[in-house]
Amino acid sequence: MKNFQEIFFKAIDTKTIIIIRFDSKEKGEIVRRCIPFDYAPARGDIRKPFKYQTYDLDSEHNLPIAPEQIIEIQLTTQHFNPEQIVTWPTNWFYKRNWGSKS
Repeated sequence: MKNFQEIFFKAIDTKTIIIIRFDSKEKGEIVRRCIPFDYAPARGDIRKPFKYQTYDLDSEHNLPIAPEQIIEIQLTTQHFNPEQIVTWPTNWFYKRNWGSKS
């Protein structure tokens, strides 16, 4: 079994778009192209469970995914520019070098 967290953090570090295959409780298995944002609880509340916080490029919305739902995470060869995507003040749990969006 691969270490999904390690792959996810590498995608953040390299600003790489990922493909996530996961078990959606409502729709079964789903595959999405996503921008990795953080591994953190929703809205930064540490009492809530940590999830893979992503932006779903296929459906164009934020997509938090619980670790137990992940089936596979793959790095793509596509990259993203955080300066063009992150429009809010940041307070990431996972530290990164994203310039002004770090």
